[in-house]
Amino acid sequence: MNFLPVAALPADEAPPCSGLWAIFDSNAPSDHKAARQLCARCPVRRECDDVRAESTARSLPGFGPRGTWAGRLHSRTGARDVA
Repeated sequence: MNFLPVAALPADEAPPCSGLWAIFDSNAPSDHKAARQLCARCPVRRECDDVRAESTARSLPGFGPRGTWAGRLHSRTGARDVA
């Protein structure tokens, strides 16, 4: 999959997560809630989920992407939606 790194997007097209990596990498419920709110209005949400899916497919079991991707929390036990 070819995708454009977030940093290469013009500022007016940058997704709302740009620069807020800490809350997306976190498993804390409050960070996930904040991340989900940003994902809800993200123009590249589908592409984010595609990148996460490809990264998961290329990873060893249990070593795929973690944290919030496209509004869903991903952990070693899999993806889940958390309110």
